[in-house]
Amino acid sequence: MTHIYFESNGLMVSNDLREAFFDSILQESLYMVPYAGVFMTALFFLGHYISHLLLRPFKFISDYTLKIYQGPDQAFSPDYISEFKLPISFGVHFFEFLNQGRKNKTLSATEVGSRYARINRPIFDSVFFIHYSLLLGLACVIASWGLYLFTVDMHANIVELSLKSLKQNNLSLVHFLNGQKEILETVIMFTSLLTVACYAYIGKSIVEKVNGVSYNFFKTMRDFMQGNFSARVVLRKNDPAHSYANSFNTLLDHVVKDEVTKLEGKKKEKAA
Repeated sequence: MTHIYFESNGLMVSNDLREAFFDSILQESLYMVPYAGVFMTALFFLGHYISHLLLRPFKFISDYTLKIYQGPDQAFSPDYISEFKLPISFGVHFFEFLNQGRKNKTLSATEVGSRYARINRPIFDSVFFIHYSLLLGLACVIASWGLYLFTVDMHANIVELSLKSLKQNNLSLVHFLNGQKEILETVIMFTSLLTVACYAYIGKSIVEKVNGVSYNFFKTMRDFMQGNFSARVVLRKNDPAHSYANSFNTLLDHVVKDEVTKLEGKKKEKAA
């Protein structure tokens, strides 16, 4: 845009000046490549950590099921970071019930308590939402800051190069460059707002999916404890945590088919 302005006003029209101008801009761009790489790497690892946080409760359950597959000797003891997820908090009761049944070779339907019996849909987990929102907000800040820093810094270099390339300062050129900077700042502001909106929409969709998976794990545990020993975690095609659900289901199949010798009744508890 700047060079087109030069040409339209009869400035810097020789091939040598044109090549020198673009070579200088290219060198400035290459200088910023390592910083852009660091920025993208930081954003990638932040996204990786967020995905780890989302799936952490299901991974914890899966790891525990693999650990106790050969025997019910270890207690289900989640740390404080994982405790806020529904299947984790209920999992303490479920695995105590399951391991006791494995030891006695008998699974008997039991009550789960009114607190859990009345849950009939995915619930909003405020603690998880706050943790997730803070990390997602950090990702938005990093993305917006990187966009602003690289764009403004690049434009400042172009302005400095443009003024140095001319023998004397041109008031119309200065006015053009200042107006260009204002336009760029406006574009950056709207782009940042669009980035935040996109992150918010994606975050909402992901949280809804994770809450659905969380409820599916919980409902399977609850139904199993209430006597439906054929209950298994069944996820939709696009849901996360399929491998973790498979590990959990494999343990239930093993317990029902190979470990216990007696299945007692099916009791459904009415919500209080």
